[in-house]
Amino acid sequence: MAAAVKGTFIKGTAAIVMQAEAGLALLKQNEGEETQGDADAADVFKAEADAKIAALKAEADALAGKDNKKARTDKGKEAAALSSTDEYIDATRVLKGLPPKHGHFVMGGGAAAPAPEQAE
Repeated sequence: MAAAVKGTFIKGTAAIVMQAEAGLALLKQNEGEETQGDADAADVFKAEADAKIAALKAEADALAGKDNKKARTDKGKEAAALSSTDEYIDATRVLKGLPPKHGHFVMGGGAAAPAPEQAE
């Protein structure tokens, strides 16, 4: 590509063009690979996360009145943070039959992300 339109590049950008071509070659190489999601593990993770989110929402609903507004919003933010983690997003995508976006819950076909550690 660089050789065909060599005269149109700005001086000093040859390295950038080579990196872009290498990246496109990698994308074309991985295009045919289909990653399979581990639906069982994703279901277990999503069920646990949904239970935590439901518990936080129940706690927030129990805090009534003007005095507890800050506590309610903190609980709501915590629940929203749980539902926007990479693992939760991947779990919902795998359960819908889509490939995981962030590499969690991969059975085969692609590089798996390291297993998340659960602190209890």
